[in-house]
Amino acid sequence: MSRSLTIVYDDREAPPVEIESIIGSARFSEILHRRISLGETIRREVRRGGASDFFHLLDPRDAKHLAELAESGSDTHIFLLLPSSFMPTNPEGLANLVAKAAFALRSTFAMKTTNGEGPVLLLRNDLVALLRAPNPATAREILLHLSQQAPAMLDHCGFVDLRQPDAFIDFINGATESRHFNAIRIDRHVFSKTSTDRDKMAREYAFFGLAPERMKPFLITSFDFFDDGARAGYSTERLAVPDAALQLIHRAFDEGSFGALVETFFAFLAARPVKPMEREGVRAVARDAILGKMHQRLDLLLTTAPGRRLDALLVEAGPYGGIASMRERAAALIEAAIARDPSDALAFGHGDPCLSNILFDRRTRLFRLIDPRGARNDAEAWMHPLYDLAKFSHSVLGGYDFVNNDLFECSLDAELKFVLRLHDDGPPASFRAILERHLAETGLDLGIVRAYELSLFMSMMPLHIDHPRKLAGFAMLAARIIRELEA
Repeated sequence: MSRSLTIVYDDREAPPVEIESIIGSARFSEILHRRISLGETIRREVRRGGASDFFHLLDPRDAKHLAELAESGSDTHIFLLLPSSFMPTNPEGLANLVAKAAFALRSTFAMKTTNGEGPVLLLRNDLVALLRAPNPATAREILLHLSQQAPAMLDHCGFVDLRQPDAFIDFINGATESRHFNAIRIDRHVFSKTSTDRDKMAREYAFFGLAPERMKPFLITSFDFFDDGARAGYSTERLAVPDAALQLIHRAFDEGSFGALVETFFAFLAARPVKPMEREGVRAVARDAILGKMHQRLDLLLTTAPGRRLDALLVEAGPYGGIASMRERAAALIEAAIARDPSDALAFGHGDPCLSNILFDRRTRLFRLIDPRGARNDAEAWMHPLYDLAKFSHSVLGGYDFVNNDLFECSLDAELKFVLRLHDDGPPASFRAILERHLAETGLDLGIVRAYELSLFMSMMPLHIDHPRKLAGFAMLAARIIRELEA
């Protein structure tokens, strides 16, 4: 017998303090994973399973309303209760569960449970009793009693309890996605990474061993390198610490904790050894590694179908026209910055210290950089001294992580020109001011750093052609910097 199915997404429970310390005060449904909120992931998968009747419980009034509807309904109805703190690690399994749920003959748990907590299929009377419970403690008792009588399915969804900090970190670790050629494996103590780009893996692994002793407190230890001729990889210590990008987009930082992050990052910059060089030599490095790379990457972008489509859109609606026009303006600004850059040394650099590559615990101030550009030997590790800073700046001043996590909209204004809006206006102005203040206190020119940051936004577009929508976002972030620098 097939029953009518209703999905009940119970989002009333607030994240515990340990989880709130990672993602701020967001509900579980609002947490972002692979650019999509957990609540939207649930909606998408239950729709794929054929369910259209969906209740999102946010407070006691919602529970009371649903109880009243259920009481007036039919005994042939069944309800799949999905606590928002439980997420499937196999979303397709959830779609399959929904497709089969209407055939359940009795209340049935969707996973084995010892305390009654977890996703559960409920007959009408069991749901009403649960929703009518006067307090959470009584609701838990009802579920515990039910779990002692009701059967449990095999868990094909791989549900995890996000209230547990270790489980949360393991699950959310993919919030800032790895490139498609990487493969990640995580166990209790070790994080392992493999790739068909064997040279990249070798460079990342070797970097920690090459790094001077005073830099190592800021880096994650690498070990167990292998290369089998097809793939290469290495392992690092697994830390149950979220990356700074995840915390930024969830508004978990306050001014104090963000100031601590910036202060620690500048301590890392100061710990890097430098190699003195004539200023013209440093400028030559900048022209090659910063400006030259931008031109190479834009040439590559225009050989791709998404790149050509973006170019056509920018010609019609971009604030500075197409890619050729933007490239010309950006190059002039970057050349001017290089010409007045007083840098007289190279630095032993990480190469990619954006916020998604910084593990940071706001409570203990533990700070670790992961995923370096890497180097096979000492000579490959030296780079322009402002490059690492520009990478950090493009997250804090530029808003990179909001576009990278799809937290933006490109719309048309009254003159049919693109306008970019970042979610919640992107990084808070007070955070941007903290970084700008540190730049001023260390005698660094904000305009030069932002010009180098501009080159990054122009250069990164071909790296994201697998998500074409991002291309417009990055182009518009570059346009913002052009406008600021030209002003």
